[in-house]
Amino acid sequence: MECTRTSPRTWFLAFACALLSACSRSSPPPSPLQTRAQNLVAIPGAQGSSHPQLQLELKQLAELKQLPEQIDAAMPASDRDRSEGAYASFVRAYPALTRPAIGREVNEIWPTLGTWFEPGAVQKAREIVSLQAAARQRFGAALDEHGGRPQGRIADALLADDEWLDAAVVGCRIEGLAVAEALAEQQPAAAVPLCERMLQVSRQLAAEPNLNARLVAVALRTDALQVLNAIANHPLATPEVLQLLQQRLIAHTADWPSDERVLQAERAQGLLIFELVRSGHYTSLLTKLHRSQLDSKGLIRSTEIAAKRDIDTDQLFYLRAMQQQVAAARLPFLQRTSSTEALQTELATREATGEYPLVAGTLLLPRIADVHLQLAQDRARCEAWLLVLTAVTEQPLGPMPVCPLTGTAYELQQDREGVKVVKLALKPGEAIQIRRPGLIQARRRAAGFDFTPASIR
Repeated sequence: MECTRTSPRTWFLAFACALLSACSRSSPPPSPLQTRAQNLVAIPGAQGSSHPQLQLELKQLAELKQLPEQIDAAMPASDRDRSEGAYASFVRAYPALTRPAIGREVNEIWPTLGTWFEPGAVQKAREIVSLQAAARQRFGAALDEHGGRPQGRIADALLADDEWLDAAVVGCRIEGLAVAEALAEQQPAAAVPLCERMLQVSRQLAAEPNLNARLVAVALRTDALQVLNAIANHPLATPEVLQLLQQRLIAHTADWPSDERVLQAERAQGLLIFELVRSGHYTSLLTKLHRSQLDSKGLIRSTEIAAKRDIDTDQLFYLRAMQQQVAAARLPFLQRTSSTEALQTELATREATGEYPLVAGTLLLPRIADVHLQLAQDRARCEAWLLVLTAVTEQPLGPMPVCPLTGTAYELQQDREGVKVVKLALKPGEAIQIRRPGLIQARRRAAGFDFTPASIR
């Protein structure tokens, strides 16, 4: 590997990391509001309500074992010390003091979809990977220790500082930088385990009963498959490398978390949000922007009073709306849109008539349509890459499965150049295609410009 020169700024980051690791500490203790949420898992306020229809909805959820306490009880015991926050080991690997600066440096060089690292970015990637060697070891050890088992509980996801998610993003992207280094060294096979670690991080987060973690897993999986794309299309990628990638992706998709389960956990977290509102914490749950808007109009106090006054009907609306969304999660994405559109229409109608559900409409339901879209894109992206890898390695495909995003069967285009999925719109610049192994070398030899070592021709 060629020698590198390290910038003063990166040396400073390395020094700061070393200094911090010498006096590292666990995640900060939970805030009073987090502690309050943890003490409300039994949802005493809702259970004590005299609203008959709300009680019926809660009874039905209890029969399905989907109340917060029941979901927590059904989850496997985590390995972590309950005195620490979930994924404290991720935070120790990439601590709060240095993580923002490291994250900025990583994000500055991370390529857009459809592109790969420029030579100057690869040089910077080498520096970061070298300086974060100890952090990468800690991060990998923490990931192996968790083994795909959820580490959080329903209350943990509420109001929690998402520091551990931020640490997971930084840790995952640094593995992507290590892939860029390996590919620059003409070693696509060495990059496969690094890509697999990125997939493991996304799989770990997707297992959590936490919608924020599930959506971060979508973003990390997008990064991991961008990296897989670069490995698969590297000029020295062999059929054996492609088969390894295919095997990793088969294992990764073997126990995919259902969208229905994700929304059931989100509904349970919503029940805890209502408990906090009943306890007088509505304004503490608002975003800074929304709180500022209410404050500028002098409406904070009156809005909080209204939220508590109408809490039973608000919660009833939320549970019925989520019942529809959970049911829709069993359908292909295009069949879900009627449910999300109907929800937005009803919220707009209620706002116009003065019957707007403040808690459900402001805190819990605004992003539900985008959630459905991201979950469908995530599954489609993984399945499409698996199909392309299977085809390019000339393994049996069988009938084309139905894409959860489009509702129709995937379409592959195959020729002597390669294999690609067509008619699948994901993100701008994102293409799912692989050149056939040896294609570039054959072209170079034909043109008289082949510099590939004879041992790998």
